[in-house]
Amino acid sequence: MMGRMVREFAWSSTVLGAPEGWPQPLKTLVDVMLNSNQPMFIVWGADRTLLYNDAYAEILANKHPAALGRDFLKVWHEIEGDLRPLVDTVLSGQSVHMDDIALTMQRRGFAEQTHFAFSYTPVRDEDGSIAGFFCPCNEITRQVLADRRQNLQSALDASLRDLDDIEDIVVRASRLLAEAIRAPYAAYVRVEGDQRHVVVRGEWNACDVATLTGRHDARDYGTTFLTALREGQAIMVSDTAQDPRTNEAGVLERFQALGIAALINVPLVRAGKIVANALVHSTQPRVWTDVEVDLVRDMAERVWSALERVSAEAKARDTNQRYRIAALATNDAIWDWDLQSNSVLWNEALYAAYRYAPEEVEHTGDWWISRIHPDDRARVEHSIHAVIESTEEHWTEEYRFLRGDGSFADVLDRGYVARDPQGTPLRMIGAMLDLTERKLAKEALQAEEERLSFALDAGGLGAWELDLAADTLTTSPQCRENFGRKPGDAFSYADLRDAVHPDDRERQDQELRLSIAECRDYNIDVRVIWPDAQIRWINLRGRPVFDAAGDAVRIAGISIDVTHRTRASLHQRLLIDELNHRVKNTLATIQSIAMQTFRTDEQGGGAPASQRALFESRLLALSNVHDVLTRENWEGARLRDVVLEAVAAHGGGDQNAFTVQGPDWRLSPKMALSLSMALHELCTNAAKYGALTVPGGHVTIRWTIDQNGAAPCLMLNWSEHGGPPVTPPLRKGFGTRLIERQLARELRGSVELTYAPEGVTCTIEAPLAETATASHPNLAQALTANGDRDGS
Repeated sequence: MMGRMVREFAWSSTVLGAPEGWPQPLKTLVDVMLNSNQPMFIVWGADRTLLYNDAYAEILANKHPAALGRDFLKVWHEIEGDLRPLVDTVLSGQSVHMDDIALTMQRRGFAEQTHFAFSYTPVRDEDGSIAGFFCPCNEITRQVLADRRQNLQSALDASLRDLDDIEDIVVRASRLLAEAIRAPYAAYVRVEGDQRHVVVRGEWNACDVATLTGRHDARDYGTTFLTALREGQAIMVSDTAQDPRTNEAGVLERFQALGIAALINVPLVRAGKIVANALVHSTQPRVWTDVEVDLVRDMAERVWSALERVSAEAKARDTNQRYRIAALATNDAIWDWDLQSNSVLWNEALYAAYRYAPEEVEHTGDWWISRIHPDDRARVEHSIHAVIESTEEHWTEEYRFLRGDGSFADVLDRGYVARDPQGTPLRMIGAMLDLTERKLAKEALQAEEERLSFALDAGGLGAWELDLAADTLTTSPQCRENFGRKPGDAFSYADLRDAVHPDDRERQDQELRLSIAECRDYNIDVRVIWPDAQIRWINLRGRPVFDAAGDAVRIAGISIDVTHRTRASLHQRLLIDELNHRVKNTLATIQSIAMQTFRTDEQGGGAPASQRALFESRLLALSNVHDVLTRENWEGARLRDVVLEAVAAHGGGDQNAFTVQGPDWRLSPKMALSLSMALHELCTNAAKYGALTVPGGHVTIRWTIDQNGAAPCLMLNWSEHGGPPVTPPLRKGFGTRLIERQLARELRGSVELTYAPEGVTCTIEAPLAETATASHPNLAQALTANGDRDGS
């Protein structure tokens, strides 16, 4: 083609003139050039006219065919600064040889990094002067880039090998890539799982390309560009303003704002998904080569491998650290047995828990086996080799292991066999747990349970536990015996309810509900019908257990046969009621005899009516306090009850005649009788002579319990107000003597009567031996709490 173009070119319009007039050296060189497959060109004459062959036309690219016949330096105006010194040198008569010259050409409309090897040879005219030069050349851009690729690969391998920080790896790799490809910007980008967001952890930025460090949404770069990215193919954009993937409205402005005029984007695909991208940006339009794309791909692959290595090493370090911490934290002796070399590695627990000094341990499987108790050794050795020689992986045995101090520890040993892909056992890793303390604790617990069971059985106490969620009942043999069952019989909660007497069943259910609702102990006596129709009294008591949410989950307790105790109590009540009945009959007989004795005859003889009434009232007071004691099974009486019974008959219709205030206390029967009679006499005297003789009269009874001394002490005060003026009696009657002498002697205390003009007072101090109970602040509250009137 070039032969025809040279022949048809209008050379006459150039300084060379028609080819017929060309000097012979030029004709010869043109003939050689046009018949060669190697790129060649000739520069001739003062105007540096350019002639070239077909192979060089490819190098000229878009500059061909306009370059033919033009000034060589004007054709390559973009690199004239690089070429002029060389041209001047050769035209001075010196040859110029270049093995590799880097030139930034614009033969395709964009700046392009190229590399050439050539020689400029001066050519003389027929008169011997330098008329031009001849140049055979080769474009070695691909070879140079291939060398750079190899150098980049080596540099990446060497530079990234020892780095363990992700950002350092990315920045180092980006710099090496940018230098190799002669670009101002390079980066490695991680693609998130949604295939939409990307994260730039590190970059290399040598000029005015904006930083991209951070997280980005790929949609910001346009749907066309995003679609191209998701196809997983390398993207080369020589000019973002011209490429349809980058010049969408609103998208091109973004690229321009970042200073990106040309780019390479190489995706890295793993398991069908893009996991990373390697980027190269240029601030000027630029034609990229496949070799440059390969450089970017190499960087992406090696960074991915480096990051995978760092991640694996970090996981390994973390695993090793956790393993070490676990090994240090546990008392288990962890062992690693290399089955090929028969060597065993132990952790520190072997020395601490099993009392061996490091120098006493031989790190072999034989040493380990030799420390197993002779009676266990054959069994353990057989079982462990049976697992190793089979296809199984897990091994577990309990045996006795010799400690460093000569004692034996009960151990639980567990191991795992690691095999190669062919199933050959390589190593076995395990942990030996010392069970000695656990076994001792278990034996101690078992002994304690046996002692507890013996104590419960000896006391006739049966243990039971009711799971409220599952409605299941667990009982001891003694508990089943309490319900008339044999120790081995099945016994459910339904069986227990059915055994309860029908008249007691609802009461038992109600007590169980209240125990749970009020968070209190469960305690009830019920009648139980045995299978042989016997009726027994059983006491059931227990305590509910609640979970973190406050819900009752179970209730556990004991059962005991209280039949004899209940029957004895009922018999005691019968005897007390009978005794009370006979005492009442005796008092009635005494009253009848007294009435006969005190009866006034027709002549007016006999005892006065007032004395008969006084005697009757004293018998009534004695009868009333007997009633109080009977209610308490003659085990004592409450102080408040004694006071209220004494004053009840003397309040009349006046609700405010008495104020009663003081803490309650349980009195002995003897003290209750004595105090009741004394209060009766005080009430009688007040009704006959004192405050109760007038409507406005009032009596205050207050007491306290002094518990600061060796024994509690009752301090009771009787005080009359609003009655007629009081004068001391000329003589002391039976009632006064009863109060001052008999009461003081009976109570082992002191009684002081004072006849002040404003009213009689009586102070009683006496030691107590019983336990106090809760108190009401005054009579009104006490009577209200019991549903009675405030006073009498």
